[in-house]
Amino acid sequence: MTGRPSRCAGVLSHSCSHGGFMDSSNRSALKLPSGLQVLSVERRVSKRFAVSLVIRVGARDAPVGQPTMAHLAEHLAFAGRNEPLIDKLVLHGAYVNGMTAADYTIFSIVGHADGLPLAMEFFANIVAPLQVSSEDFEREIPIMRCELVDAAPSGVSVRQRRLDRFYSRLNKNPHWKVSVAKEQSLLSQVSLDAVRQFVGQQYVPRNAALAVVAPNTTDETEASVRSTFGMQETPVDRANANDQPIPPVARFNWSYDTAPTVWICLHYGSNDTSPLARLVAQQIASRLGGGPEGEMFKQFRRQSGAAYNASAECYCWFDHTSISSFVSVNKSDVHSAVAFLIDQFRNLAFEGLNQDWLDRERTKMRRQLDVEMEDPHSMAAAMAYEALRADQSKLLWSEEYFQLLESATEEDLQAKASSLLADENLRCFLGGNVGPILRWRIRRLVGS
Repeated sequence: MTGRPSRCAGVLSHSCSHGGFMDSSNRSALKLPSGLQVLSVERRVSKRFAVSLVIRVGARDAPVGQPTMAHLAEHLAFAGRNEPLIDKLVLHGAYVNGMTAADYTIFSIVGHADGLPLAMEFFANIVAPLQVSSEDFEREIPIMRCELVDAAPSGVSVRQRRLDRFYSRLNKNPHWKVSVAKEQSLLSQVSLDAVRQFVGQQYVPRNAALAVVAPNTTDETEASVRSTFGMQETPVDRANANDQPIPPVARFNWSYDTAPTVWICLHYGSNDTSPLARLVAQQIASRLGGGPEGEMFKQFRRQSGAAYNASAECYCWFDHTSISSFVSVNKSDVHSAVAFLIDQFRNLAFEGLNQDWLDRERTKMRRQLDVEMEDPHSMAAAMAYEALRADQSKLLWSEEYFQLLESATEEDLQAKASSLLADENLRCFLGGNVGPILRWRIRRLVGS
């Protein structure tokens, strides 16, 4: 499965920041000669295991003219040698899944500990040369077409498509102009040899991280990993990601239609991917919140009475960190709504992350750590994702991430918030019945 470049990275990073306390005695990290990063956690509270493999290749890395290549490669990872393994894993009660996001692909298996050797073999096949038959390949093409249709049904508005393009460009996807109809047409031109070449360049151990949460000791897990993955040849360096030029995103973007409400999206993006930047971005998004329980939503309703929908989210990418807010309002409230949103972010940039807020967040995180320790699936996925974001020496386990929040001063967090929410990082999208005079007024607000 796949999706637009949206919440996946943020969700994984958020999960890692609340993944549970782990002392050094029940966790380990190593790098195999092939370059594969391996993280393991001993968890003996049940017989359940969870393993995740994250590969640093996503939809935006697909070659020009073949925008579905990364998604198709993910599908074919379940075919060939892995197909009978999946059947055996299912008999062990395992859950098996994969997902292609904008800048990474993740494969996950959760099941009874008896199935762990099968899971290891499954993941080892993924980072080995692709071995599928032409019959497997041809069988997958119509399945891909169905997923493309489901991902963008015919009822999607022009406004939604343009908002998706806005996000795609912000997240450096060279395929941002390609429609679903065009993707379906280009899919028929993809060959099995082209997929094999793509997998050979991208699905390599040096470009991946494996995380194992299991009732086994870390020594037992490491021995299993070495015996399963250790014979793989050291791969050639990964091919460069798609470096097609993407035009810069204007400060102000808009899409016209006659719908009764107007969509407003404010997006702050920064190239800062430091742990402190990601932590602060999460805290900003948490402060504004999403849905009826979120602070931004409540204030919007209270001060303007105009919000149809309001949310704020943090997106942690491999090469940048961003915060997006979204609100849907009546046309008459657009100018005041944009001004309100900008004020909310500016207030947070200069005074929002105060000591009272930090103390409340620390208390909340302590409780979340205890609760989410019960979910090995989230823990494994988050650890594998985080391993690709930083060198092993800089890897933030859950406890260290919490300690970062504990040790950071109000001045540290405020300085980082001011940097992330700098005016030059702001981009705005409006969708709806917005005339030229109103657009001019909004442009002035966002500094365009």
